[in-house]
Amino acid sequence: MARAVICKGDPTSHGGKVLEGNENATCLGKPIALKGHKTYCPLCKGQFPIAEGLGHHSFGGIGTVVEGMKTACGATLIATQHVMTVDDGGGGSGGGGAVTGDSPSQAAPGAQNSPAAKVAGQPGAAYAGTFRAIDEHTGEPIAGLPYRIDLPDGTSLRGVTGADGRTEPVQHHDPATVTLHWETLEDKS
Repeated sequence: MARAVICKGDPTSHGGKVLEGNENATCLGKPIALKGHKTYCPLCKGQFPIAEGLGHHSFGGIGTVVEGMKTACGATLIATQHVMTVDDGGGGSGGGGAVTGDSPSQAAPGAQNSPAAKVAGQPGAAYAGTFRAIDEHTGEPIAGLPYRIDLPDGTSLRGVTGADGRTEPVQHHDPATVTLHWETLEDKS
């Protein structure tokens, strides 16, 4: 099941809000929250860290936080955006997908499942994932959208999204950061 990513400023079920996020990984300009980032809780009267994070989707090795996860005081986190979601099933190759509806020329904030390095399709890779393009107004997948995935070794994977809006899978044995760029005709010249 895909759940929306939590960002800085998102509310909690106790009336509080997320105070921190990863400034290097954003969704719609808001930093994405990771396990351990602080929240404020007016009900419990204090600041409390986010107690949960995905094990199969991370930035810098720290788990991404999605809607429904809890803070240390027990508050439930509530997403205010549904443009970027992550499948909460995770682990080995082919699991899950990040969803982004950012404009075609804007870089998306990272791949899903602790995005991978070097080459696509390494059998038995511990880290695997895809990006998925979703129209933020209709919620429908965007097929045929050109993309470029920049890998840590300096190489890039290029392609177009499939009928389901997904890029080709990126897999590797070690966690690393990859960057997705939705390309326009101007980007290719």
